[in-house]
Amino acid sequence: MNKEEYLLKLEAYLKKQLSREEVDDILRDYGEYFEDGRRRNKTDLEISAKLGDPQVIAEQFLEEYREEKKTKAFRNTMEIEAVKRTAQKGAKTVAKGAHAAADGIGRGIHGISEGVDALKKKEWKFHPIQRLKRILKSLLKACGYVLLIGLLAILTFFLVCLFGFLAVTAAAFILGGLGGMIAAAATLGFVSLYFSFAVFFLCIALICLGGLLGIFIYCCSRRLIRFGKAQYKNHFQKTVAKEVYTR
Repeated sequence: MNKEEYLLKLEAYLKKQLSREEVDDILRDYGEYFEDGRRRNKTDLEISAKLGDPQVIAEQFLEEYREEKKTKAFRNTMEIEAVKRTAQKGAKTVAKGAHAAADGIGRGIHGISEGVDALKKKEWKFHPIQRLKRILKSLLKACGYVLLIGLLAILTFFLVCLFGFLAVTAAAFILGGLGGMIAAAATLGFVSLYFSFAVFFLCIALICLGGLLGIFIYCCSRRLIRFGKAQYKNHFQKTVAKEVYTR
């Protein structure tokens, strides 16, 4: 069959599932194969015989398209789950900070009530400076907890956005590398062998880079979570010990 008949059949098989832009790209590539063969004094029949049955070629492209779609859906699901887990851990950290702030505010209110009771019982004259210091200290502690909650919320939001962006970048590297390897394998017989190997190794480098970036994100997330837990635990223990010692 000639070039026009070959491309029409290929288009008829491809347009069932692929978009118009993807079909046009494939047809453009195969049209260039015909033009290159003609420049080498080959007939359309010889070129079409070398390329193979249009239906078989279309099935290969459609199979690659379905596999790529499944891989992309799986990667998107994994990214969403990773972001959810990071957000949940951040929310738990903020909730703990809020609980500590509420406890500090409660202690401040308790100190104020004690000061009022002391005034009513005329006990203020014995330790006015100490009680005033205690009340001010409780208020300052409550304000500090509120500021800490705000800072933790801002830091959590920034980390979630940063890790989400890095996760998307890693997935893009991996998917781009896989797509490039598939394209290099599909065009192995039609382009220069050196060019195919260069594209293949570049794709491997992209996949490795994406994998390393994913490992970096995972390690950083674990370290940050452990660091936050350790700091919160130490701060909470010191606060409790100090309160017990003061009482």
